[in-house]
Amino acid sequence: MKDKPVRLEEDHKLIIKSYSHRGEGIGRVNNFTVFVPGAILGERVRVKISEVKKNFARGRLKEVISSSPRRTKPLCPVYHLCGSCQLQHIVYEKQLEMKKGIVENALDRIGKQTIKNLPAIGMKDPWRYRNKGYFQVNQEKGRVRLGFYKAGSYDFVPASGCVLFSLQINRLVSYLEDQLSLQKVTV
Repeated sequence: MKDKPVRLEEDHKLIIKSYSHRGEGIGRVNNFTVFVPGAILGERVRVKISEVKKNFARGRLKEVISSSPRRTKPLCPVYHLCGSCQLQHIVYEKQLEMKKGIVENALDRIGKQTIKNLPAIGMKDPWRYRNKGYFQVNQEKGRVRLGFYKAGSYDFVPASGCVLFSLQINRLVSYLEDQLSLQKVTV
């Protein structure tokens, strides 16, 4: 087996050259692919290698050395913990361009079709549009909580006040938590 240019827990500096189909930034170390969630095209970043496979590695974003003008502060206070959103760190208009590019790349690379798609049509307000969700149930200090798992783990992250769910869904989540807690439901 050929030696890989990265090892677990090593730090590396990368320039993000493209995106994966999941929106992760892609950089390279000696032509070896490294996927970096939270990194943006064109950024120079420092990552800590968290996983090494035969043909690729994954890195945790430790520092943005040279930031993209596309970077923005996520609206959600638990964005960096929750596993449900992946792109809030990118300005919305650029998210749409990125998604268009991901589709074109998939059509070209997998489907062998060179098709230029029309621009993605965005929403006037990209918040509070979800009207359903799949929740995990947890119990904290005798109170039932609904939420999600932290990306890549089974660590619980409460869903209260999710900025993607409609206000009605957030009220329903709060109501269900109250009712389940009052009933002394154990999970």
